[in-house]
Amino acid sequence: MSSVVLNSDLAIIVFSTSIHYLYKMRQFILFLLMISVLAGFSQKRPDNLYLFDHYFDADLAEVLTEPEESESLEIKSKADLDTFLLAAKSHSFNNLKYLSITGVELTALPPDICELIGLEELYLKFNKLSDLPDELSKLTNLQVINLEDNALNSIPKVLETLKNLHVLKLGGNKITALMPEIASLTKLTDLYLGADNTHYVKNDKAVGNPINQLPTEITQLTELERIDVSATGITGFSPEIITFFTQQNVAITHFRKQLDKASSKSLVQLYRSRTKTDFGKFDWLRSVYSVE
Repeated sequence: MSSVVLNSDLAIIVFSTSIHYLYKMRQFILFLLMISVLAGFSQKRPDNLYLFDHYFDADLAEVLTEPEESESLEIKSKADLDTFLLAAKSHSFNNLKYLSITGVELTALPPDICELIGLEELYLKFNKLSDLPDELSKLTNLQVINLEDNALNSIPKVLETLKNLHVLKLGGNKITALMPEIASLTKLTDLYLGADNTHYVKNDKAVGNPINQLPTEITQLTELERIDVSATGITGFSPEIITFFTQQNVAITHFRKQLDKASSKSLVQLYRSRTKTDFGKFDWLRSVYSVE
């Protein structure tokens, strides 16, 4: 009788051990799956995803000598900006395609900038812009606009009129919501809402936008290839958006927030579709693969 009891206890122990082992194996396999997603993505994309940034090789003095021939200009001081605006009143800059005005503490975009109708790329990083003038709609050739690190609380309404816009960079502002009207930018391929590498400080804390969700209307951006949501309040996506990202193979870059339970389970769907997704640090994955 004692032998039967002993064998029964042993069977229970073996069964319990097997269940525990299988559970751990399940966690481990899912963990490897997440690493595979991250590794696969890192091999497919360059470190710098800002593919449209232009190299500005002309300074103001050079541009002013041949104003009608110059295609690019970088302005880094208020003095240079004032000089350029003064020159714009008496010279034509019709061939100017790439303009950067960064770090000059602009609180409003000068009206004369909106007269540069040949512009294709406009960089306004590190200023204090809280809005953009309606006159910006004149820049119908604009394909790239960089508004990172300004004082925007919402997306300027005038951006909806820029139908040829391909790249929109809004990181480092205080935007709380992405308006449904974003769907009007039908040629948009790259949307940056989060913080790029220059925003990260000690303990990996970053300054993005306090957006906590994406509107369903984003699924109307059928040309979208890449979206950056790093350092935002976003912790997941709706089923409609996940399906859209999967079907369009949209690259989700620098996703550093902990996903909610529903979105965590959707990672397998993203993996199987080979959607390129960067989930940030390996430590973050521990909170994902243990989700029930």
